[in-house]
Parts: sequence; C-alpha cells; structure tokens
Amino acid sequence: GITHIFRGEDWLPSTPKHVLIFDAFGWTMPPIAHFPNVLGADNKKLSKRHGATKVEQFRADGYLPEAMINYLALIGWAPGTEEEIFSIDDLVQKWRIEQVQKAGGKFDRERLDWFNGVWIRKLTVAQLMSRLDPFVPAEWDRGLLGRAIPLIHERMRTLVEARDQIAFLFTDVDPDVTLLVQENDRAKSIRVLAKGVTALRALPAFDTASIKAAIEGISAEIGWKLKPVTLVIRAAVTGRRVGPPLYESLELLGREKSLARIARAEEVLGEGPRNA
Repeated sequence: GITHIFRGEDWLPSTPKHVLIFDAFGWTMPPIAHFPNVLGADNKKLSKRHGATKVEQFRADGYLPEAMINYLALIGWAPGTEEEIFSIDDLVQKWRIEQVQKAGGKFDRERLDWFNGVWIRKLTVAQLMSRLDPFVPAEWDRGLLGRAIPLIHERMRTLVEARDQIAFLFTDVDPDVTLLVQENDRAKSIRVLAKGVTALRALPAFDTASIKAAIEGISAEIGWKLKPVTLVIRAAVTGRRVGPPLYESLELLGREKSLARIARAEEVLGEGPRNA
C-alpha cells in the first residue's frame, strides 16, 4: 500500500540497490524522493546521537502540537509567500514537494519558541487553561489561575514558562539579594521596600490603579526612576526579574501576602524585622 517513498538524502547512495530489489521481486517502484537533512546549530545532521530530542520531551517542555507541526513543515520548505503560520489543513492544501529546498534546514529552538508563542496566543483563556492543567500542581487554585492567565497570555512562549511566571501566586518566595538591590544602592532599595509597606498598607482599596499610583509616588519621593523601583518590589513579591505586569500581580496576590513579602525582603536587606 506504499504510494510514495520520502527519506533523507543520506539514503541516496543506497537507492540503486533498493531499485534492484524491487525489480527482483517484480514490484512496481513507487515514486521516491530524498530530502535534505535537518541540521543542528553546528551544521551537522541531527540524529539520535547528535542533538536529537524526543517528541515526548517537547511535550514535557510545553510545546503545542500545532506549533511543532507548523515549525517542522517550514524546515526546508517554503510556500513562496511571506506566510508562516499554517494549520494542518493549510499544509495539506499548500504543501508541494516542488517547493522543498535543496539545502538542509537548521533546527532553531528560538524560532520554535516564537511559533509556540503565536499558537498559544491563538487559544482562548479556557483553551489555555485546559492546556496548562497538566503542567500546574493540582492544589493550585484554578479560579486564581484563570485570573492570572490573561496577564501572561501575550508573553508566553511555552506552557512551562507560563507555569514558572505565575508560580509566585501559589508558592512562597525566597528573597534574592542580587535581584533586590538595584542601581548598586542597597540603602535606597531598602527605602523602596520600607515605603512600599507603608504606602500599600494605607491604600483604601488594593486594586491595580491604586497600587500603580502608590508605587509611582514612591518613585517620586525617593528620586528614583520608576523602573528600578518596580524591579525592587517585583523581586520582593515574585522572586523574579521579569513576569506578569507588576500592579496586576500585586492585586491578584492580595494585600496581606504582598505586604508580608515586601517586609521580609526589607528584613533580608538589613533593616531588621518589622510587622507587615
């Protein structure tokens, strides 16, 4: 029932032998084509001994099937247009063997990440929740998870990366001094944290707009640009340098946890314990 034979170019030297075998058995030889090999970053052929990754590992790393198929189809093939995003149905309609390139295509993980991000953004929040479910602990509150997803939907590249970006909402954070100290000024970073506790505790409503105004006020008061101020507070609350929008993150985390983490970070930087 084989209609066509497609295989890598490294099989080309053995093709005459296979033709002779088909002739010897009286079989009709199907059309046979040889594709350029997929190469790694070092321009060497990917193989099970060199640079290969199991499909299961890509799944475990949080790549979507749609993104993998889309990306793999474009290694060594081009549609002749500027189009890059193709569903399986699109590929069935548009893929032509005549458009396969003669040079070997390179496997580029960063480019795969880009495709995966595009396909993640095509999902609705409900669909993304479903895809994320196997990647997050069962004890994580699904209601809070659903509220957090819109904050990271446009920033995600893999499902694992998404889990890591919002883990601070569900797990404790250990202060990291290397992240807490900004502009090489430990004393000023401590002031940011101290004023953060005071300003955020005093807010009548702990919502995004109020939090934003409070942090901008801290920036103006201590004479620092807003970016280092937000980096100090982000490090205290999330334990990371980057992540979801800070003001919305604080609102989701809640006043009590936010104040406790900022106060703990202040303590770690050396001012001493204080009640949050």
